[in-house]
Amino acid sequence: MTEDEKKSNRKIAIICLAGLIVLAIILALPSILELFKPHENPYGDGINVEGISGKIQKIPQDYIDLVESNVYKEIEKRTGTSPSKNIKATIRESSIQSQENNEQGANFSYRSFVIDIPEVRQSYWVQIEWENVDDGSIRYTGYPVVISCLPESEEKIYQEFECVDDFNGNE
Repeated sequence: MTEDEKKSNRKIAIICLAGLIVLAIILALPSILELFKPHENPYGDGINVEGISGKIQKIPQDYIDLVESNVYKEIEKRTGTSPSKNIKATIRESSIQSQENNEQGANFSYRSFVIDIPEVRQSYWVQIEWENVDDGSIRYTGYPVVISCLPESEEKIYQEFECVDDFNGNE
């Protein structure tokens, strides 16, 4: 093999390697872009509940999405207008309750907490429940997320907010 043939083979190898690198980048680009895409709530518009994943232990992302979407819908229903997407809800630290039940072969998780929404001067009691399945997944229960008026045990900080639950008439 002559020196010119070696150089030619080297050029072909470099071109092939560069082509493979470009092809790998092109194929990997959609996956890389997906990593930087902001999370989109599959249930529609939602109110950001600050720190929910850190304050409510073991809460699945799907339940965070449900809570944020249901709170948005509750505000929309009570005010008659679509709330701003910049509204933020905060969790009352003292209201957080967690419970795990292992009864009759089923493993249920229950969480409840109060959220306050200063921009619209409203507060709600949030109750969530799911079943933990042996394979590490979760299974929805009858009412996985319930947004309701505050229970009597919780302090009402927005006195002018008259909350009446649709399903039981509690104020």
